[in-house]
Amino acid sequence: MRMLRFHFMESFIFIVITSIVAAGRPGNRNISRCDARSYRCHYPFECLCFWRIRLGSLQSSWYHYSSFTDECVPGAEMFNCNGFPTKPECQRRCNFSMASRARNKLT
Repeated sequence: MRMLRFHFMESFIFIVITSIVAAGRPGNRNISRCDARSYRCHYPFECLCFWRIRLGSLQSSWYHYSSFTDECVPGAEMFNCNGFPTKPECQRRCNFSMASRARNKLT
């Protein structure tokens, strides 16, 4: 019974997150800044999605943003909003916290 409740809650959280930040759903993203030269926008909430939702297999060559460490770490799902094919892509799109900005100014 306890596992059933956990899976229900996990599914509910997934539905809430994907309804807010799901990729490819126009109008659902909270755009914080856009780059007119590269035609790319930054959606900060995609970096806060839970990295392991079990929408597909875990890819060890992909990266996800960890809000606990404020870093991009290996291991992500391809169909998750918090999954990036390369570490530089993850860093470019997710290093928006105060600690990240301060660290970037120092380097």
